[in-house]
Amino acid sequence: FEATAGLTSNIGQYTSDLGISTQNAAFLMSIWAITVMSGKILFGMLADRFEQRILYYVSWFPTIIGLILLQMEPSYALLVVIMIILGIGSGSNFPLIGVMISRNFGAAAFDSVMGLFFLCIRPVSLAAPIAGWVRDTFGSYDYFWLGVMILAIVTAPGILLVKEKRTVD
Repeated sequence: FEATAGLTSNIGQYTSDLGISTQNAAFLMSIWAITVMSGKILFGMLADRFEQRILYYVSWFPTIIGLILLQMEPSYALLVVIMIILGIGSGSNFPLIGVMISRNFGAAAFDSVMGLFFLCIRPVSLAAPIAGWVRDTFGSYDYFWLGVMILAIVTAPGILLVKEKRTVD
């Protein structure tokens, strides 16, 4: 979530720093939005067939790859690829979270647990201003991309605490 919030909120400045026009930056956001929808559909279907923790790790790979590529001062063509990759990774999260919550807490508790989840991810709202601060302070977003990658790697083992089970309500 941090990578997406940081990039999408700062896409204008990021692409401007790379010499990319505002119109092309807007097109990148359109690509990202379409692939987010595609990622949601894809991972929603996969969640019916595969173990949720494995899918969650699979969903992180596009984000990590996208973050690595963002640090390479990408061309516009590569940014198109990056937005596709990040869109799929970003889109995968919400269906998987919904599946994990419903399977582990049941339909009766779904609304309460989902509400707590959204309360707990409030710090994500800080990603956009932090990304901007990093750019203003260090002259590029690279430390932000690196920080988000480290955060993902450090927190990744936490998904192992989620046990695969299917509740029956």
